[in-house]
Amino acid sequence: MQSAFGDNGLETCYACEGAKEYPAPILEAYWPLIRNPKTDKLYSTSLHSKAGRARFQASRPRAETAEEKAYDTIVRRRAQYIWRMALWNSGQDKRGFNLGGAVMASMELCGDPWKAELDVMADQVADQCYGAGANLRAARRWGQALKGY
Repeated sequence: MQSAFGDNGLETCYACEGAKEYPAPILEAYWPLIRNPKTDKLYSTSLHSKAGRARFQASRPRAETAEEKAYDTIVRRRAQYIWRMALWNSGQDKRGFNLGGAVMASMELCGDPWKAELDVMADQVADQCYGAGANLRAARRWGQALKGY
């Protein structure tokens, strides 16, 4: 466990919803949320879509306490981040060189102290779903996006 940012005792942290800790990420917890078992590819819809919200609810027990709800929020944010970055890094994101999805995924993590580990997981997911070296496409995409052509 790592402490959450914003633990100042004055207000509930919006990132961890008052849990004050971020559990270590485990890739197996995110697979059912991001990968279609029929195709072994990533789902085409995000966890923010109607189908994505239903998929999230079906994959997890109902959260009853505030701690369970905070944990669900962290899991959803992390799964969304891994899904979006795996699509972007592998070149499967159909937005072209639009950085919006990648940037918003990073912003939604809200200072998660495990971001470096989540980046490694996104690369692993890209490789497993789209072939070895799929995450290397990101170098070209990031270079073009940041240069503007």
